[in-house]
Amino acid sequence: MAGWWEIGGRIRFGETSEQAAARSVAAETGLTFPTRRFQPFAAYMVMWKNRAQAPQQRGTHAIIIDHALIVSKQTFSKIHLNPEEYTGETMLLAPREVLIKVKQGILLPYFQTVVGDLRRARLLDA
Repeated sequence: MAGWWEIGGRIRFGETSEQAAARSVAAETGLTFPTRRFQPFAAYMVMWKNRAQAPQQRGTHAIIIDHALIVSKQTFSKIHLNPEEYTGETMLLAPREVLIKVKQGILLPYFQTVVGDLRRARLLDA
């Protein structure tokens, strides 16, 4: 599990979580969507003892607000990840592919939880 991430970032002062999600998606994919398209569906608290950014031993503790953005296959094919944000091998995965990668040990079980929460929120087909 060398590197894994979801598109996202911090919420700036005065922004809603939907505005932050729209801004992050635009910056990281080059595609813009109205904020009303971003549907918050779950919040998670995560903690890591170590992190990628210096100082690594400081760790991190974050609250993540996940939003669903449903796009067509045509729009999905137009996503190009910003090379300043993403280096090395990257994967854009559909929910079924996420579950396969979790089962293979490539992605953390957290992502299985996310897919399950999307289904419970009725934002994905069963």
